[in-house]
Amino acid sequence: MNVIKGFGFAVLSALLPATAALAQSDPLDPVPGGATAQTAVCIQFGDLNSGAFVGTLWKTPEGAWLVKSNAADRIGRPASVYDEIARDENSIEVLDKSKQISYQVGFDRKKIKSSTTSPAKTWRDAFHLLSATDAEKAADCIALATRSAAAGGQGGEAGKPRDGGTTVVFVTIKPGSPNSVKPGTKLTATSGPPCPNQPGFFLCPNKFSCAPDGGVCCPGAGACGAGTFCDRFIPNSCISPASPSFCQGTGNPVTGVSLHCAPGSTCLPGNFCDP
Repeated sequence: MNVIKGFGFAVLSALLPATAALAQSDPLDPVPGGATAQTAVCIQFGDLNSGAFVGTLWKTPEGAWLVKSNAADRIGRPASVYDEIARDENSIEVLDKSKQISYQVGFDRKKIKSSTTSPAKTWRDAFHLLSATDAEKAADCIALATRSAAAGGQGGEAGKPRDGGTTVVFVTIKPGSPNSVKPGTKLTATSGPPCPNQPGFFLCPNKFSCAPDGGVCCPGAGACGAGTFCDRFIPNSCISPASPSFCQGTGNPVTGVSLHCAPGSTCLPGNFCDP
């Protein structure tokens, strides 16, 4: 029998600096997450046209950059490995030596460009830069990218909800959409201003994704519907009080997470996991 220790992802709003009104289309606004090109260690990127969350680029303590995309998660491929070859005040450039493919993360335009290295680099826009965090604030960003491995180790299947759960909802604001947040507006996992062009949804703390009214924003990206919480073991899945793994009464309406046990384990009174 195992005691559940305090866990749960921090609210992503803690990663965001206190700023004035934010408009995604303004290149002078800081990138959500607060990091700059010189301090970023974890970057989330989205579809170039729709802005839908695609994947994560993060730097390991050993210095390599890893790329994990939604498609790779679904078919179980490992993260791609890149070396950092250049960094200045506006951009970070990484290279996959085995495939000779480079990516340049541009903080000024909030775009990520790609290029093959032979015969000569020809850059083209490939992704939209959604967020960037520094070493101190990157825990949620990195956890989102690495949860698929944890799910496999716990007997879970990425993207497949457990009993009593549902899949995560991804609603992303299209880049360039008017999206101004009045100074002093509080964004939490359960509340925020109306989502631009998405009736019935509110803006999440990351300022690029939305959650259904009555639901919760998940760490990183995605959301769960009313009455459910973000599953910390199975990526792209939500857990509800109907699951035997759910610890009753622990759902946190502020963070959007709850105490629950790994798949196959039951939560007992006192928040113990059995077996």
